[in-house]
Amino acid sequence: TDKLRVEFKDDSSVVCVYPVYTPVTIELGQNAIDDANAWFHLFEAANYNTAGAVEYDDAATDVVKGVATNASPFINGANTFVDFEHDFTTDGSVNIVALCEGDGGVTQQKTAITLADSTVAASCVPAVENNA
Repeated sequence: TDKLRVEFKDDSSVVCVYPVYTPVTIELGQNAIDDANAWFHLFEAANYNTAGAVEYDDAATDVVKGVATNASPFINGANTFVDFEHDFTTDGSVNIVALCEGDGGVTQQKTAITLADSTVAASCVPAVENNA
């Protein structure tokens, strides 16, 4: 797995390491934000949809999940996307699955995403629910 970081010795021969955090943005769409019961949850892809599924932790070691509103620490203001940082130095390239689901406003959407770039932007926009 590729791992990026800056490491050097200062004038006192002290090793200084500066980790690389990759900014990640996952679009949920306005309809998911408007669905009062919509939520999102990210998992590592390797064991997704099994009893041993592993939740994805961001660079701050917080599990990336929550309600699809700005009540979530991953959605700011009127934004329609989840925003967090991936710790490339520690974790390298990681395959994840983003899941967004509503109840009454939107259906379920699953998106496979590879966190392997200097910036990652993806879409996990569920369709409008049409149950009458």
